[in-house]
Amino acid sequence: MSKGGDGFKEKHVLLAGSDEFRVKERAAEVLKELAPEDPMSLEVIDGQVLLVDQAVAQVDQVRSALLTLPFFGGRKVVYFKNVTFLGDTKEGRSEAVLAALERLLETLKKCPPSEAQLVVSALGFDRRRTFAKQLEAMSHVERFDLIDLRGKGGEEAVVAEIERALRALGLTAEPGAMERLAQLVGNETRTLHAEVEKLAVYLHPETVVTEEAVREIVAATRELVVWDLCDAVAEGKTRDAVGLLRQLLAQGESEIGVLAVLSNNFRLMAVCRSLEESGDLKLVPGRFPSVTMTEESKEFLPRTKAGELPKPFRLGRVTAQGKKRSRESVFGALETLYRTYWAALSGGADRARALESGLVELCRLK
Repeated sequence: MSKGGDGFKEKHVLLAGSDEFRVKERAAEVLKELAPEDPMSLEVIDGQVLLVDQAVAQVDQVRSALLTLPFFGGRKVVYFKNVTFLGDTKEGRSEAVLAALERLLETLKKCPPSEAQLVVSALGFDRRRTFAKQLEAMSHVERFDLIDLRGKGGEEAVVAEIERALRALGLTAEPGAMERLAQLVGNETRTLHAEVEKLAVYLHPETVVTEEAVREIVAATRELVVWDLCDAVAEGKTRDAVGLLRQLLAQGESEIGVLAVLSNNFRLMAVCRSLEESGDLKLVPGRFPSVTMTEESKEFLPRTKAGELPKPFRLGRVTAQGKKRSRESVFGALETLYRTYWAALSGGADRARALESGLVELCRLK
């Protein structure tokens, strides 16, 4: 979140960013503090539109609302909410919309915030445009963007947001529960708060969120079940690994698909182990393991089909798991997976049995 301006009582207010939940949450807080004495002096106009004509009409309605002061005097607040055409959209690029926004700027210059104050919440906001620059100059600005999970400090920011959501409901969490929540919701703030509310109801009157509670209440994605399988195999938890494998196969996952994910996971573990031995990668211990590595060494990391590097949470976890295994077991796992692959291909109807046998062998490697 970033803020600007001297305070939101003396200026118009702009709340914008890609994090829809935080934008709406903050808008509710600001409106509560700015609420005029007469509730009729608060006018709300919806800026969520699909057509250019609708956007122009809504902007003109905002202008009219700002210029129409309360009959009995006093301060007026106009809330232009959920505006969808201040970003790089078809409506936002329209000449008619741009002209309407120019008229709005002229109106704002004539409206002291002490008399008629505008509060804007925008789900997209292109700061390069003339309108954006001028609106920011006369407004108190707060931005709420989704956390960049691949940027520096992204993991810490996710953890901080989880802790904030838990604290708001009087909850704390075990490290395993925190990590699983982070894996499940990522930077989706709205999903996080919804899931934390479910956990609070489920645990009441208890206040400590356990990993088991997260497993039971927070809906797991297919991707997370696959990663749970990888973790169970890497940590030698045979019973858990077999159970998760059978769950995935029952859900329609292909044996070859599961083998591909396991192979990628152990290949990543082997690469991290090699980079660690060469001094190009270091494990940073903590509540959530992470790594530091040279830019050159990133070229050796396996990438997704989309060409993306492994997620930071995954990279730290796999490296930590690899450190607990012998060098022989890390690289021996690749040989085991190769044999399992060919056994599955030649096994016909027994692919599942071949995969299960190979998985048990992987779990036993120390």
